[in-house]
Amino acid sequence: MKAVDTYAHNRDGILGLWLAMHGSAPARAEVTVKFDVPTGKKLTAYYETPKSEDWDHWPRLSLKSSPGPKAGLDTLTGSYSVPLDRDLWRLLVKPQYGPSTDPETVPVHASLTAGGRTLATDTDHAALAAVTVAPSNGTTSGGALHRNGHWTEADYTVTNVSTRRMSPVYAGFWIDQCNQDDISCDSDPSLLEDFAIQKYDGHRWISLPRSHRTARRVLSTSLEAGAEAKLRLRFAPTADLGKSVDGATVYLGCTGKMTGAKRGSYNVDSQKYDIK
Repeated sequence: MKAVDTYAHNRDGILGLWLAMHGSAPARAEVTVKFDVPTGKKLTAYYETPKSEDWDHWPRLSLKSSPGPKAGLDTLTGSYSVPLDRDLWRLLVKPQYGPSTDPETVPVHASLTAGGRTLATDTDHAALAAVTVAPSNGTTSGGALHRNGHWTEADYTVTNVSTRRMSPVYAGFWIDQCNQDDISCDSDPSLLEDFAIQKYDGHRWISLPRSHRTARRVLSTSLEAGAEAKLRLRFAPTADLGKSVDGATVYLGCTGKMTGAKRGSYNVDSQKYDIK
């Protein structure tokens, strides 16, 4: 089992269950998943089925609460059946609470059983993000970028979803040809140099200096628990952008540290654009 995604308050994250068959195997098995959460806290989960074309149509996993492995924890347990005809099954996990310590994780235990026999077990820890970044309402989710100097605007909301004040909170902007989920793509951070980027300061647009292979910082602030910051950016390809570049992924990454924490939290949003 691999916690391969970002898990945050009311945000979906993928959890992968990889199967390695050794010899003969039953046609179907039951997957039982257990989440250890702080007492009284909840999360929702959805599971992949053979007919699930996308996660908008995954069934919701029914979870029952019971006392956890130690004081202060509840265990949420759910089961479902899958055919053993592939080597990967996935879950969507959506915590309904934010962390109170950094780092804070959700222990996840999975078991595979058939005919009353346990076939496999595993445990992993899904780290809870304390800060999230997402497009604000009305923001264009991808589309096209134009070489004629036309600006494309993107508005973001950075939110402290933890239970404590976060200081500092930084946001960085960068552009790459690779999607963050495509591990086979050759990243090219220098693409950022070929774009003009501006930030709106509440009164006017301010041009950001061009940088060499590093994200451009577009936000530096502090956020109380539950507070959010709005960020308005626009960008456009320059004449330096190579003619062969026909697409780009725009990223906004955010980091933050809870007051008194030794480690910080990270979250990123990405949108894919065609370049015309």
